This record gives sequence, C-alpha cells and structure tokens, in this order.
Amino acid sequence: MRVAGLYLERVSRLKNENMVINMRNLFSFAAVTICIVAFFTKALLAQNYDGKIITLENLGTAMFLDSRANRSVYTNKGNGGNYQKWVLKASDSGTYTFTNLATGLRLDSNERGEVYAFPANDGNFQKWEIIKDFYGAHTLKNLATKLFLDSNQSGKVYTLSKNGSNNQVWYPAITSR
Repeated sequence: MRVAGLYLERVSRLKNENMVINMRNLFSFAAVTICIVAFFTKALLAQNYDGKIITLENLGTAMFLDSRANRSVYTNKGNGGNYQKWVLKASDSGTYTFTNLATGLRLDSNERGEVYAFPANDGNFQKWEIIKDFYGAHTLKNLATKLFLDSNQSGKVYTLSKNGSNNQVWYPAITSR
C-alpha cells in the first residue's frame, strides 16, 4: 500500500511539473507569435501603402483631408480633386510621409498641435505612424509629438492625445492621379 501511495504521489508531482513546463512553453509560444504578427502587420502596411495615392476621410466628420498651396491643411467635403490626394512614402522608422499631390508639400505638425503642409525635410514631425483601428479605419500618430491627427465639424485639423473620438479615425482609400 505504501509503495502505491508513493507511486501516485510521484506521478501527481510529475504531472504538476509537466503542467508548469507546458504553461511556460505555451506563454513563450504566444509571445513569439505576437511578435511575428506585429512584425508582419507593419510589413504589410508598408507594402499596401508605400507609393500609393490615397484620400483620407474622417469618420467623425465625413470630410476629407485637404490642403492648399498656402500650406494650410483642413477637411472638406469630398470633391475628388488633387488637393485631397496624398502620396504615401514609407520611411525606415515604420512610419509614412504624406505628400499632397497638388502642392508637393508634406503633412507636418508641431508640439502645439498645429497641422500644416510644409516642404519635405525628412524630419520626424513629417512622419506618421498608421495604426489600424477597426474595419479598415486607422489613426495617424505623429512620430515626433506622439499626438494623433484630429479634426472637427468646422474643418479644422490639429493633433491631440489619443481620446477615442471618431474625429481621430480616418479611412484611407487608394485612388489614382
């Protein structure tokens, strides 16, 4: 009897040790899988948008990101014009620059939350991280300020801290010249 009890105790201890080892393996596998998915998601975004011409429609306002030759950036009703088209270029930091098709100026920002178009300078204020949100929607986070592209019903465009508002959600649509 004593031998059987010791045997069952040993088997039980081995099962518990194997469970701990299996749980560690499972967590390690999950961590590696998450890293791989994150890497390929960034790679797919770069592949999907690099060199593409897009329009950006704001979910909260239903207006499109627009610009003028005077360097202003605002939102306006969709009109299909080149001032509402942006050429995306992937950068080495996993971010993008947005160059207005009509003006040749880049989407730019500053620490005060102002958004404007400015000649290309490859600075971090002109680099934006495209973060997939849901159902094809994205948020745009400025690399230098860590603030998100935002808009309001009057057409003003600015950056703010992430706030969960639909005014920070944008739908990119690939278009042609």
